[in-house]
Amino acid sequence: MADEAPMADTAAPPTDVAWERAYPGLPGTVGQVRRDVRAILGQCPEVITDDVVLVVSELAANAIRHSRSGTDGGTYVVRVSHLVTERVPNIWIEVLDQGNPSWDGTLRPELTHGLSVVQHLSTWMGSDDEADGRRSVYARLEYRADGTPLYGLARITDLPPDLGGVRDGDA
Repeated sequence: MADEAPMADTAAPPTDVAWERAYPGLPGTVGQVRRDVRAILGQCPEVITDDVVLVVSELAANAIRHSRSGTDGGTYVVRVSHLVTERVPNIWIEVLDQGNPSWDGTLRPELTHGLSVVQHLSTWMGSDDEADGRRSVYARLEYRADGTPLYGLARITDLPPDLGGVRDGDA
């Protein structure tokens, strides 16, 4: 099969994306969010797309579980922006929920919670309160031009040895 071009030569390069969609605040919508986000990212490197899908599903599930978005008639909005640059391509993920007056807005990524996964995969995460009582929770994932994510061993060293896996010099 010497006539076939390598896949890298035939695949279209990733392009900039700006996307937004509202969903009913039902647990069953999280699967649709994952499918929609995977579809809009198109030619984004697969490992990055997988990370984005994981992050967006965690943020959507949190909106349903921990805000008024999960109450009868509640909704939430998912926004994804993919900026393709030569230096640091990045994807911004934002979930705008209907807020929760009992939450102080502090993100507490504990090792046993999904926000710790979001924290590990992202180079930046946070939340903002909107004037109308809604809350935006966001994360930014960055990757190198060659498609490799900008996270990894440097952040894993912060975890206890039983959660961080094998480190240099541990073998």
